[in-house]
Amino acid sequence: MNRKAPFRSLKPSWPELENYIGSCHRARGEWSEAASAFEGALAAAPDNSAARFGLGSAALALGDLGRASIHLERAVALDPGNPHALYKLGRLHALQDRTAEAARAFERAVELQPEFPRAHYNLALAYRRLHRPAEAERELETFRAQQARQEKERPPAPEFRFTLPEDEE
Repeated sequence: MNRKAPFRSLKPSWPELENYIGSCHRARGEWSEAASAFEGALAAAPDNSAARFGLGSAALALGDLGRASIHLERAVALDPGNPHALYKLGRLHALQDRTAEAARAFERAVELQPEFPRAHYNLALAYRRLHRPAEAERELETFRAQQARQEKERPPAPEFRFTLPEDEE
């Protein structure tokens, strides 16, 4: 049985379900399938910022930077308050050696969502490349503090014990 078939066999006719299907594939690392679902959402609603973000993220993961740029730029234009779209756009700019633009995207992402460790870390990297060491160190410290806080707040993993049923004799 094809594990991917249950998602695609639904053949949804509305963008929200296509976005959900795309998100499911994205969570499983099935980037081509995710892109296909997000394309379906865009066919029905071209200004769907979630679908643009999803398709841009999938294209970025697949290494198609040109396509990623089209969709992530549009996602941010449609929803400039989405810190995750800004973060992905920053990652794209960093990969394209557009460091100043990457820094601006990361700055806006952490402004919108201050507790965003990955954005602080990538902002620190951008500041280093821009020869702004004091700001880079500040962002790195923020990243470390947030990571430590998340580790402390994370509940411990449940302990697994393998047992065999006892004989009833």
